[in-house]
Amino acid sequence: MKYIFTFLLLFFIAGKSLLAQTEIQPVEDSVKKTEIVLIKDARIDALGSKLQAYNAIAVEKASGYGPGYKIVFPNMSDRDLAMKIRAHLLKTYSPEHSVSMTYQSPYIRLKFGDFTDKKEAYKVRDALMSQSIITGNLYVVSETVRIKVDKTVADIK
Repeated sequence: MKYIFTFLLLFFIAGKSLLAQTEIQPVEDSVKKTEIVLIKDARIDALGSKLQAYNAIAVEKASGYGPGYKIVFPNMSDRDLAMKIRAHLLKTYSPEHSVSMTYQSPYIRLKFGDFTDKKEAYKVRDALMSQSIITGNLYVVSETVRIKVDKTVADIK
């Protein structure tokens, strides 16, 4: 009986305290909202664009590689045909573009070119298809290519 009385007493006290809570009123922010006006010199933007161009050229010179396009020949299993095509490409386009030949049993895959411009890659692809070196289609794919840097830092100044 003593425990029941204690339980009921705690229940009523706790119930009264729960009912005694009031609703919290929102407090208005004491900080005023203001606008920030940025005044800057136009030369800062010009300097930023020159710095960006300089960094892009420095990265290209340092690595020598960048995003570009290659022409991919369809997989072939005839090694003699692959060597004939490779020899023709090296004879015709050797100093400018590279030719890579990979073998994954039973196929040989040829990748050709170091094009930084997609239009140029399609132009060479169309020229190769018109020569009828290979039957089938040639594909232009985006890949990391060797980049010849024509620009110099002096061009930026």
